[in-house]
Amino acid sequence: MAHRDELGMELSEHEINSEWLGNPPAGEGELAAAEARLGRRLPASLREFYSITNGWPLTSFDFGVIVPVAELALFRDAAPDMFEIWADDEDDDEDEDDGYPAVLGRSFLVSDGPDHMLLDPGRVGPDGEWGTFGLTSWYPGMGDEQPSFRAGLSSHYATFVRYEVPESPTHDAVRDEVEDIYVRLLNGRLDGVEALRTATKHGNERASVLLVQYEALLLPRRAGLHLLGHLSALEADPAAEQDLLPLFVSSALDPHDAMGWALDRALDSPDLAQSTRTTLLRLVDEHRRDGGLRARYPGEFGEQLSYVRTLVESDWMFEAWQAFNLALPSWRPASTLHLAPLALVWDVDLRRLFTPEHGRELLRAPRSL
Repeated sequence: MAHRDELGMELSEHEINSEWLGNPPAGEGELAAAEARLGRRLPASLREFYSITNGWPLTSFDFGVIVPVAELALFRDAAPDMFEIWADDEDDDEDEDDGYPAVLGRSFLVSDGPDHMLLDPGRVGPDGEWGTFGLTSWYPGMGDEQPSFRAGLSSHYATFVRYEVPESPTHDAVRDEVEDIYVRLLNGRLDGVEALRTATKHGNERASVLLVQYEALLLPRRAGLHLLGHLSALEADPAAEQDLLPLFVSSALDPHDAMGWALDRALDSPDLAQSTRTTLLRLVDEHRRDGGLRARYPGEFGEQLSYVRTLVESDWMFEAWQAFNLALPSWRPASTLHLAPLALVWDVDLRRLFTPEHGRELLRAPRSL
């Protein structure tokens, strides 16, 4: 109801008064009849959807309606002309089970618009859910597969409010959720990471920057490059100077990986703030002059990290890791974009301490607010 203007919907008096756009639910008999006709049991999230509303009158973009369960059919049968068009776009090198003809031939069409939402019973998760993907005129290929019908609808809605409804109250709810997740992450609780990924689909820049840091501490190679699309969010942010821009520059100038193009693209962007550009250029000069970057954290943590560096330079790695953990309680985030001290990933000396297990230990360790 909140987005009826953006969707161009004309509502009946009943829909306005009831604040409900859906249809009556499908009964168990209707669900069983559809499953008998299709020769398989529907996945749980699709069954649950139909048990609440037997179809939905309109989705965003050009996906049209979600069809009633009685109209659920194979894509090749429901839209044979479109099936032929998409199936002819096959890459000959693709595996037979994952090529367009195979996937599209077994997938079910759940929407009736010019663009198509499909469920693939050939990609079944451990929970029994089917992979969901879209075919659109504005995105090549089968798009980003989601693990279930429910996840597909959630992703679809997130894309809609991100690009079509910048003032949606959903954005406020997402901001509040990201703040809650941030506090939990600083306390070493990782149960909110999937919700953080969902927040990035809504276009929440803070979630994107936090997620880059989380992933950098698990698999650092190229991790900093994912900041490329979010540098505008780092303007004048203390965490950018302290950790985030050094992470980006170190990833881009990794001598074992030709990723300098990312730095060129960042510096050529007309949207890059002058202060960020100045910092990037200074870090590039320092990296090229000294063969890498060295962290400069303020206060007690910075002082203790100098001792850690001395131990690393002496190849006392066990003692250095112990000293790093003893120093960690004195670390303070430079801003609400700051998840952890990332020198373990990008500092030319301290990154010798990094292992995936050490990264996980750091993420699980409570860190001061």
